Amino acid sequence: MSFANTTENYVMDHIAGTSWTAPTALYIKLHTGDPGEDCTSLPSAETTRKVVTFGAASGGTVTSNSTASWTSWTAGSETISHVSIWTHLTAGYPVMYGGLDSPRDMENDDTLTISSGNLTLSAS
Repeated sequence: MSFANTTENYVMDHIAGTSWTAPTALYIKLHTGDPGEDCTSLPSAETTRKVVTFGAASGGTVTSNSTASWTSWTAGSETISHVSIWTHLTAGYPVMYGGLDSPRDMENDDTLTISSGNLTLSAS
């Protein structure tokens, strides 16, 4: 996954001595293609962000330790190929973004699940 523009600026500000408050929670947003560094391009018609938690960092990587599910899909037919990570359920700022290992074709009433341990964020 890649850092979003906002995160890059927060990290650089932090290095320069400006304090930064870490987000209290993180949320997964779905995309039908690469969302870009601002994480606003190609959003899924399914707009609900799901909370995700991560274990401690090791080697520049954190792995999810919670499961996120979108059940009873009602957004119609689309292929989910990317996700972005945000700091708020409906607002906030993007943290990271990246492609799924395997895009998922969704139809009404389908369920999309990202199981615990299957989402990894890497700074390397």
